[in-house]
Amino acid sequence: MSVMEPCVGAVRPAPENAVRRVLESAIEGATSVDLEAAFTWVAEGRLADDLVAD
Repeated sequence: MSVMEPCVGAVRPAPENAVRRVLESAIEGATSVDLEAAFTWVAEGRLADDLVAD
């Protein structure tokens, strides 16, 4: 067996930790354009939610 092959008793990281690492990596690589687009997307969603609520 290779060192790189997982063994049967290997412990996998919790899914929450994996998701957190992916999100942190995405945030670190985000440009100002990415952040502006995300902000706009959230703002549009909130506006739509307010319009539906009225």
